[in-house]
Amino acid sequence: MPEVKPPVPSIDPSRWILSSFYSLGKGMLGGPADIDDRLLVLPKAMEYMSTLPTRSVDLQTKVSKTIIELLHSKQRPPAEISTYSGHSVTRSVAKPNPLRDFPNPGKVFDSLLRSTDRVDHPNGISNTLIAFATILKLSISSSRSALSLSPLYGSNEDEENAVRLKDGSGMLSPDCYYEDCTLFLSPVVSALLILWNRNHNYIAHRLLENNEQKRWRDPSTLPSPIGDEPHPESTIQDDEIFKMARLINRQAFRNVVVEDFLKGLLGLANVGSSAGLDLFKESASNVEENGAEGRGRTSGVEFDLLYNWSAMASLSEVERAQKGMARLFPGKSVDAITLDDFEAAIETSRAEMNQDPRNHGIPGLRRGDDGRFSDNDIARVLQTATESIAAAPRGRGTASCMRVMEMIVMKQARDWNVCSLNEFRKFLGLKPFSTFKEWSSSPEIVTAAMDLYGEVDNLELYPGLQAEDGMPGSGFRMGYTMTYALLVDIVTSVRSAATLTAKELSEWGSQECTVKSNNGAFGAALPKIFLRNLPHNYPSDNVYGFFPFTLPTTVKDVLDPHVSKLYDWDKPRPRYIKSLETRSAISHVFNNPAVYSTTYGPRFKLLTNGYGFLLGMDNEKLHDEEQIMILSALLPDRGQLSKYARFFARTAEMILEKKGNHDIDIIGDVINATCASWVYQTICGPLLSRGSEKEVKVLEAETWGRLVDIHNFIFDNANAEDGWAVREKALAASKVLMGQIGDQLDAVLNTKSYEEGFMELVTRVYAELRQAQEVGKEKITPRGFLARLYKSSGAVGNLNSAFGSFRRVKMLNEFKDLKLQGSDEESFTERRVVANALGLSVMSSVSFAEVCANAVDFYLAEERHDERAKIIKLALANDPKDNPTVMGYIREAQRLQQSPGLFRVAEKDAVIPRGNGLDDINVTKGDLIFANFTKAHMNTADFPNPERVVCTRKTPSIQGMGLHKCPGISFVDETMPEIFKVIFRLKNLRRKGGRLVGRPAPLDMSRSM
Repeated sequence: MPEVKPPVPSIDPSRWILSSFYSLGKGMLGGPADIDDRLLVLPKAMEYMSTLPTRSVDLQTKVSKTIIELLHSKQRPPAEISTYSGHSVTRSVAKPNPLRDFPNPGKVFDSLLRSTDRVDHPNGISNTLIAFATILKLSISSSRSALSLSPLYGSNEDEENAVRLKDGSGMLSPDCYYEDCTLFLSPVVSALLILWNRNHNYIAHRLLENNEQKRWRDPSTLPSPIGDEPHPESTIQDDEIFKMARLINRQAFRNVVVEDFLKGLLGLANVGSSAGLDLFKESASNVEENGAEGRGRTSGVEFDLLYNWSAMASLSEVERAQKGMARLFPGKSVDAITLDDFEAAIETSRAEMNQDPRNHGIPGLRRGDDGRFSDNDIARVLQTATESIAAAPRGRGTASCMRVMEMIVMKQARDWNVCSLNEFRKFLGLKPFSTFKEWSSSPEIVTAAMDLYGEVDNLELYPGLQAEDGMPGSGFRMGYTMTYALLVDIVTSVRSAATLTAKELSEWGSQECTVKSNNGAFGAALPKIFLRNLPHNYPSDNVYGFFPFTLPTTVKDVLDPHVSKLYDWDKPRPRYIKSLETRSAISHVFNNPAVYSTTYGPRFKLLTNGYGFLLGMDNEKLHDEEQIMILSALLPDRGQLSKYARFFARTAEMILEKKGNHDIDIIGDVINATCASWVYQTICGPLLSRGSEKEVKVLEAETWGRLVDIHNFIFDNANAEDGWAVREKALAASKVLMGQIGDQLDAVLNTKSYEEGFMELVTRVYAELRQAQEVGKEKITPRGFLARLYKSSGAVGNLNSAFGSFRRVKMLNEFKDLKLQGSDEESFTERRVVANALGLSVMSSVSFAEVCANAVDFYLAEERHDERAKIIKLALANDPKDNPTVMGYIREAQRLQQSPGLFRVAEKDAVIPRGNGLDDINVTKGDLIFANFTKAHMNTADFPNPERVVCTRKTPSIQGMGLHKCPGISFVDETMPEIFKVIFRLKNLRRKGGRLVGRPAPLDMSRSM
């Protein structure tokens, strides 16, 4: 993927500047050194570090370590704990000087905070970020730790129990969270908490599925409850899984705080490669001392005030607050609402609300019968938030409707006896303000503050934080003190949390907590949560999922154009999935490609420079022309098909002969290796070199790996969170293989450009003779196939005849992504040949191998003993006349144990007849249509006794239906039985440790001729 060029550093990397910066680290928090934050040394140092070349590891480490030392002091003053309203209150600043004559909080709001206009955030910050900050605030308020995820889990065992299923799975109740202050809770906050709920349940499911210590059981097999209480065995298992899943989920949350939130706060680009602080290096590692909960340190109440970002509310959030106030206080202006009014209304509303967290609602959304909200509804809330720009944080920037809520915050801070702004700055090691003008550059705000407080030392912490000048260069553009304090809080919380290992997290969990840099989001961690838990609403190349904290328009302005083209910039459409479970319904859809398009067509085009492959072409005329061309080259006559069959048989036999009398991996060493050799030597191998047989096998294995990467992207890319990395690997693989195919084609078309020296000629002739001997005196080479493919393309004549002219061919919608203007027919033909050769390479190797491996595995099951015995008998007889019977067994394995199905996309509103007396299905344009072949092939109306293996059963739908059915059925029918028979001639063929293994038999393995 192209790299985004980092910005030019605005800090002079001279020794004097760096020395000045390093000296800042000598003053610990609360120590004698007063840092003048107006000099912007910290953000400039971060900016400089982010632009250092990757080779400057030592310098990056030195700068990073100094910043961490500056922000995370080990000499923090002891916290002061007091009691307020029956609850303990922890203050970071001990014994602040009390201010007795507080100004009226309403007057403070009106003078310093109330806005008269709206200013959008200059950095395009979205409402999603504000919602995430709210989760941090709620976490600190309830548990005094920003990393606890207490709004989801609660703060104690009783609260946890209110959201847990407790059924032995370790899961939470679906789409619920504990946070009970829901009256004014933003729907975006609720949607984010629901995603974290789903992420916990995903983790719990994977932990149970992996069961690394083999100590857990399927919850359905656990002992029944005793009365109303779960059985002790079930409780123990549920607790173990729940606690481990919570640890991993909290670690994932911590990753988001560091990789997404902190980078934005520091002003580092979240689009493009940029170095951040390595907060996890040498962090707390003693689990016993620091706790194994990954919660971080306990924050004082002063830090609670840092996450109240009402001034940054988006327009939609302001409108929601206005409606909420109008509903609670009908006919009353916001200025007339008192603190007592608000507290009384809150108590009344709380009494009327359903207190069961399992029933927390989101305005306008409804839970389904399974207790879950619709994915489309949750995605709509989040995507709207990503499009909604936050306001710029500033003095006199908070909407009027927030007045009473801001007054509540000020009153609470006073009740807690929170320190003044200057006392907090001293605690942070910052230089205290000597005048109001140092705090704010606005004459109006300065005058108002002087009238309210007289001296700057009297300025309260909360209004002081909110109305201070914003810090230039900071991503969030908050005040200097707030920005610095947030850095201190986050860095200290993360550094204080225990670094957990596989012992606490499991091996899988430890990997789950690792952030991947090649994820399409430049290392951000939140996109994984979005793509994993809403896979049909967040495609793996869409900016809404990769950069949710920033407006898409802002991201596009920042990204390099070469990088920008790799993303989908359209807002994802809601996806509704309609499942088809009858052969009649599937046939109807698959035979109407103009109405129901393939999902993998665009992927084929992406990997072939815009041309595509016939399995992804929904234009019937174009598809048929491509199929004729490919089959004419692949199977020019019956004799060529026999050559291929002998090649597969002999190649597999030679592999076994070289392995000796040892267990062999059936899939990796036989099936995959045979298919790799086939495709390498027949279609896409590179120009011949002087490599040894061993080196050729290495090249075959590399080619196989690339084909697997391409196949995974086209057909198996169901895991949206890894979709970007899968695509990157496929693009890299296709580039190499298309280059190899192109080189071979050039050698065919222009022998003058491929002048062999004497040694190259000898090497090639020797290799071809050796290959001919090995595969039964048949010479199979990529150049022979490509020559036939080019010839059968008719120099585009067939396409010209089909569509009228080459000019009309270029105008086809299928080729709109190709840069064809001015291209001649010859260059177009070459592109066409290379694209089709690549597509055929994938289908005739990886797809072929999957079917074969699945069938072998199917018949190694104990319940298939009788069928296995019959197959072994056929394999030992090795009579070509039995191949249709062997293929019948393979087809039955496909029917009974195949991948679930394929997707199509409805291109317009339509009706699908299901047949068998079932109601029709109405579909809307954009719906995903899932052809469930697993259920369709077990339908008793179409398949009598569907659970039985009947090798003579005719099931043409196994090869697909309609336009995109398998084009090489005769190739598969002729070649796959040969490799299948070789495998079933092995001794002691069995499943072993997740593999299929067997041992070459000491018997005659000669081929039947």
